[in-house]
Amino acid sequence: NDLADAYELSVQHADELSDRLRREADRVAKKATLLADRETRKNQLVRLKNQLEAAELELAEINEEWSTLWGVIQILPRSPREMRSWALKQAALADQVSTICDRKAKADDLKELIDMHRSELSRCLQNVGEAAAGKGETLAHLVERSQQVVDRMNEIRSKREQIVREQEQRADELQEAKSRAANTEQELSNWQSEWGEAIRLLGLEAEATPAQASAVLEDLKTLFSKLKEADQLGLRIEGIDRDANDFVRKVQGLIEREAPELVKLPVEEATVEIKARLTRARTAKTKQQSLEKQARQQEKQLRSAKNRIGKIEAQLLTMCEEAGCKSYEEIPAAEERSLRRQQINEQLGQLEGQLRKLSGGATLDEFIRDAQSVDPDSIDPMLDRLTEEIDRLGLHKSELDQTIGSERTELARMDGSAQAAELAEEAQGLIARLETDAEHYIRLWLASTVLSQAIERYREKNQGPILERSNDLFSHMTLGSFAGLRLEFDEKGEAVLVGVRPGGKEIVGVEGMSDGTADQLYLAVRLASLEAYLERNEPLPFIVDDILIKFDNERAIATLQTLAELSQKTQIIFFTHHRHLVELAEANVNKEALFIHSLGA
Repeated sequence: NDLADAYELSVQHADELSDRLRREADRVAKKATLLADRETRKNQLVRLKNQLEAAELELAEINEEWSTLWGVIQILPRSPREMRSWALKQAALADQVSTICDRKAKADDLKELIDMHRSELSRCLQNVGEAAAGKGETLAHLVERSQQVVDRMNEIRSKREQIVREQEQRADELQEAKSRAANTEQELSNWQSEWGEAIRLLGLEAEATPAQASAVLEDLKTLFSKLKEADQLGLRIEGIDRDANDFVRKVQGLIEREAPELVKLPVEEATVEIKARLTRARTAKTKQQSLEKQARQQEKQLRSAKNRIGKIEAQLLTMCEEAGCKSYEEIPAAEERSLRRQQINEQLGQLEGQLRKLSGGATLDEFIRDAQSVDPDSIDPMLDRLTEEIDRLGLHKSELDQTIGSERTELARMDGSAQAAELAEEAQGLIARLETDAEHYIRLWLASTVLSQAIERYREKNQGPILERSNDLFSHMTLGSFAGLRLEFDEKGEAVLVGVRPGGKEIVGVEGMSDGTADQLYLAVRLASLEAYLERNEPLPFIVDDILIKFDNERAIATLQTLAELSQKTQIIFFTHHRHLVELAEANVNKEALFIHSLGA
């Protein structure tokens, strides 16, 4: 009802408004940030969609060129990875087919060799009077029959040698017996003369004693026994001669039947020759057994290879059914398409996520349009002005806070006089000014935040000699696909290199580049650093090992030409095991700067 109560209510109302203003300020700032981020994401999404369309067009051209390259051999190609796998599998199958053909050829040779030995054994058996080989008779059976014939011939030869030895022994005994008989006859004549004189009836001399007579009788008995034995030995010698002649006739008959060319030779020499032939036949049999064993092993390996081929074909058919392919040649292409689709979907999802983070709640299309409408050259001056304004407003806010504090102190000491009303009016004015200044401060803070994010995406830093040279090298290696390089700052405030598209408005981070383009970026910076080093130091050889395996032919040619230019300052040693890179170098690099050394196996 009085002024003091009304003033107290007004002050309470002002405090509530001030508290509410502080509470809502953060929400307003957050909303403004989200709106700005949304617009940024929209613009980035549009840019990424354009990049995706360009990438799809480039992919279609690459696929057409890829199909043309394989069209020479009338093959519908799949992805390079699948075709590389197909080439490896085809080479492995070709090696297996070659191995199988070699083994079949060896098996045929073994069969021919077996047939030859079988024919030779059959002929030898016919020569010795045996039956020829039958149609179903194997070489092993022929060898067994030949061994039996050889055993019989060895037995006959052994018997003949034994008979010859006994004949010689009996001849010596006969000669000795004849000599003894002559001596005995001489003695007998003498004794008969004497005995006749002594004992006429016994033919002994009369002076002969009984012992002498007994001795004479004993000698006569022995002589008669020897004569009887000599007769028996004579009969035996005749039998041995008869058996020997019979063996000779059999051997001669065998030679006439089996080896007519040995007829003119003596029986002993012909027998030795037949034995030698038998030895050779045994050697042939051993070799035949070894060849048969090898043939069985080759047949076993051949069956194993056929089983393995059947399993591989079954696996390929299963893979074709799972992939929906008509033939297993289409499996690598289906796998490559699936992997490529997954990679593109993942990259698209990542890019959309990044755009949504940066758009501040705006749609991606609006964010991309807003980003394209910002002039990068005007960002730095605007940021400086906003920074100064923020500093000035911050000082003013601090002064107001101090004033509000002092006024509140005075308000606490109010005693209801007119001075309180004056102070209340002054406080109301300060509150009104504070509301205006706070709103202005919030707008400036939001503008500063948005501009800082824009500056982090577009600001150029460090335009030094190395970066300038890297720009030229990167643009040359990418055939103008990128205008150069630029230093940007990531979310952590760290400087990173990004690629700049022609026109300077579109930038691409390393994570958005292909593997080949990322390698070209690194190589450009490395070569620029090397050139700067060579300007201040002695030249050292620069050695690289297959750095072009992820480059297409055009970019590989541009990189080889860049290395050729650098070779004027230092030696470049380039290792590669890809023949087509050597051919590209021979066709596009100055002959005076190119020296090729091929390493043998």
